[in-house]
Amino acid sequence: MDEKKGNEFIVRDRRISEASGDSTEPLTEQSGQEPSNVERARGTSAEQKRTEPLPELDFSAFILTLATTAQVGLGFMPNPQNNQSEQNLPTAKKLIDILGLLKDKTKGNLSQDEQVLLDSVLSNLRMQYVSAMEGKK
Repeated sequence: MDEKKGNEFIVRDRRISEASGDSTEPLTEQSGQEPSNVERARGTSAEQKRTEPLPELDFSAFILTLATTAQVGLGFMPNPQNNQSEQNLPTAKKLIDILGLLKDKTKGNLSQDEQVLLDSVLSNLRMQYVSAMEGKK
């Protein structure tokens, strides 16, 4: 809040420090203005700050994220944007190819569990892709 003292303005930041572990709100939200696109992209809106943090990303989670997106493209899972199943086979193929590329490039660098997961996911997606292509004919 601004206070006038003589010919000077004194600006007092009443936000709580993030170092103390408390949530801080951007000034634009406190003043009633909409957050800017930059603030939205950085995730500084009050709604996003109240949500729980995302789990730590590891290789297995990354593989499963790509596999889930491929299954949406194959039409086996609903699209989260409209909750309807729809096929996008070129996108699904591209994601399957990316997983194949990851398999080749990470050979010898994965734990046994990660290797089994990648092999299993890749073989299942490839079979689902062939099945989807046969159903399209």
